[in-house]
Amino acid sequence: MNRTNERAAWVFLAALMLMAALLLAGCQSQSPLAQSVAARELYTSTLEVLVVARQAGAISDDTATELEPWRAATAAAIDAMEQAALEQDASAFRSAQAAYNTAIDKLLEWRIRSRQ
Repeated sequence: MNRTNERAAWVFLAALMLMAALLLAGCQSQSPLAQSVAARELYTSTLEVLVVARQAGAISDDTATELEPWRAATAAAIDAMEQAALEQDASAFRSAQAAYNTAIDKLLEWRIRSRQ
């Protein structure tokens, strides 16, 4: 990837991050289902950034292997959030949301590291 394309990719990914951050900023007043949709959007944009970072060599194979359980945990937590939201189970939703926050934090940490 040449320098111009790489820069364009990073600008695009930064725009995705901004969109996800703005979406999550309004989540606290949104319904559980809307919060789970916002969580999935952040997860998806984070994975896109991590894939590009890995392709650019910013994330090693070992790190990618290390991140896989966090990726799986994040996806499972989002599924649980959506299910709890559909069932209107506030306790299960809060539990799934806590699991999501723990897992996505690890992915976001590497999302930030890969840009440095």
